[in-house]
Amino acid sequence: MLIKRTDLALEAHEINAEQGKDDGVITREETRGNLKITFAEIKEGKGEELTKKRAGMYITADIGKVWQDGREDFNEKARNSQNCLLPYSPKQMTKPSLQ
Repeated sequence: MLIKRTDLALEAHEINAEQGKDDGVITREETRGNLKITFAEIKEGKGEELTKKRAGMYITADIGKVWQDGREDFNEKARNSQNCLLPYSPKQMTKPSLQ
């Protein structure tokens, strides 16, 4: 039997969804300027067990082929990434939820 394994929370969620499993993961996608951002929140218990990840927020930013971008596109992606991640930084001490 083939067992799919991944280190990415979003991919683990997609694998479980393919198998029809409610895995305790809530996902949301956003586009900010030229940046695609995916949020995956793993809930305690079932979410941790089925994804093999610790409970928490996992954020993936798809920056595309950044090496092909001009300086201004690169700078915009950097600013958008920073603005997206700032609420989750330890200094903010907030615990946003997708619910």
